[in-house]
Amino acid sequence: MVAYIEAHCTDYDLSLDMIASQAQITPQYLCVKLKQEIGMSYKEYLTKLRIEEAKKLLKENRTLLDKLA
Repeated sequence: MVAYIEAHCTDYDLSLDMIASQAQITPQYLCVKLKQEIGMSYKEYLTKLRIEEAKKLLKENRTLLDKLA
């Protein structure tokens, strides 16, 4: 589940219900398992991953702009 979230964290429509459906479990059970496994809620984890991805993209863009200057 965690690997799936990490691989698809930038998908606009990634939802807890969709992930639970993929794993063939209930969204409530998914929440419990994620909390046990990563120590944070689904929303917290997804937000963290998206912020990390945004930082990476900003850094790449900055590097590209520096090369062009």
